[in-house]
Amino acid sequence: MKAGVTALILCIAAVSVAMTGRAAGGNPAAVARSYYGAYNTKDGRTMCRLFTSELNHWFTHMPGMRQNLSCPKVATAFIGYGEESDTPLFRHVKILSIAQHVDGDSAQVTVKARFNYKHFPKPVSTVFADRLYLVKRGASWQLAKPGGVWFLTASAYQTPETMLDPPVTDAEAHSPAPQPAAAFDCAGKAAGSLTDPARDAPASLDVRRVSATIEPDNSICLRVALEAPPLPSTVLKLRAEEHTSNSARFHVVDGSVRIGHEGELYSSLKSFRGGWRNGELYVRFAAGANGSYTLQLGGTTKTLQFWEPLIQGPLLGRGDQPYDGLGDSFGRPG
Repeated sequence: MKAGVTALILCIAAVSVAMTGRAAGGNPAAVARSYYGAYNTKDGRTMCRLFTSELNHWFTHMPGMRQNLSCPKVATAFIGYGEESDTPLFRHVKILSIAQHVDGDSAQVTVKARFNYKHFPKPVSTVFADRLYLVKRGASWQLAKPGGVWFLTASAYQTPETMLDPPVTDAEAHSPAPQPAAAFDCAGKAAGSLTDPARDAPASLDVRRVSATIEPDNSICLRVALEAPPLPSTVLKLRAEEHTSNSARFHVVDGSVRIGHEGELYSSLKSFRGGWRNGELYVRFAAGANGSYTLQLGGTTKTLQFWEPLIQGPLLGRGDQPYDGLGDSFGRPG
């Protein structure tokens, strides 16, 4: 009897979410289930009822879309879309597991799901662990970012590196990000350096100097100096070519470092450690080569503030595609 009552309560909660856009009993996981279900039916009205006002605005002001389109039309416009003739086309998503973590008026819901696609010569599927971020507005839990599901159902070839990172708020976006101190130093053998011209990118994206050392544990340590302290949602792509004296070949180590909400550092580099000393970003990561070698350095910067719907008036990049967020290019960017 008890199990039957529980099942009935869960059923009523799911119906409540679908009809009102609110999670019965203040349950972010129920909002996530309703949101995922809307992709299977292309139900833009349900999707947009679950959005914050900022995320609604983000969809209705998306570059490249016809003006005056409603949020439901824009939010569902790319579901099942394929950019190329051989692009897998989204057909259905099934939730495999779901877990929520609530911290006051914010919540993170982790959704593990199987995405199914139409493709020639046979259908394909992939399992993906998504992260949805919600904020509580009044009695409602609302989505602050579209999550990975929006990109996967559009078969996007490229997704922003910050897609699964916690949302950056408008209150923090326009000031330098906090700089957590590095718990290490770059004190090894000098292995390369570069300087880059000033004023060839917005100041917070303008790299001026990079120096490298090889540490006793054979890791690479970089010190990166920018013209001005970076803002949240800044991404640095770093590249190190490892050249040995007895070979014309070289090994490349590359990856990105992201500056996120409250200055949190994220990276795709192996064995990454990061922090700040005297206004310089210190980045330490595993090398690819062994023995004695020198480094040729390079990279790029960009801002991904456009992809943070809570930000009003985000920093944009230079050039004729400002929403791409392009900043500086330095050294040997690859």
